[in-house]
Amino acid sequence: MRKVARTHHLKPWVSALQTWVSATITDEDTCMDGFLSRAMNGYAKMIMKKRIVKITHLMSNALVLINNYVSSQILH
Repeated sequence: MRKVARTHHLKPWVSALQTWVSATITDEDTCMDGFLSRAMNGYAKMIMKKRIVKITHLMSNALVLINNYVSSQILH
């Protein structure tokens, strides 16, 4: 019971964090769309795509860690 009492105040914060991290993953395509114009240099597109993919991968890992925390802390 103590575990639930200690972590209950975290529920809204963790939920918001899950939403923000999920949004970063979802917005990968939208972000890449900004680099599709012909005016963009091919090298710049390549660099940005690599960085966006890396960030998306990191955010995906972060979401797994957050979800594991939620499961272990009975926050759902």
